[in-house]
Amino acid sequence: MGTDSGTALVLLDRALVERFSPEVFLGIPSLTLRVSDLEQTREDMLSHGVSASEIQELAGQMTFHFCDDEGNYFAVGEKRS
Repeated sequence: MGTDSGTALVLLDRALVERFSPEVFLGIPSLTLRVSDLEQTREDMLSHGVSASEIQELAGQMTFHFCDDEGNYFAVGEKRS
């Protein structure tokens, strides 16, 4: 992936997810996507009918989350420069 990519795939340590997001079902791996414009990404998703949480700070990172139609959890965080 090039450094100018707008999205990145990040694998998080399961213990970190358990500590900061105990409500997350960990039976299926969760994905965190990194984007360059968090607010615009959330607005785009909402405009396409995706139900997304409010943007919040989590472990020093601005993030929001959403679930797909099967209940799989995804987080979206702002890519740090």
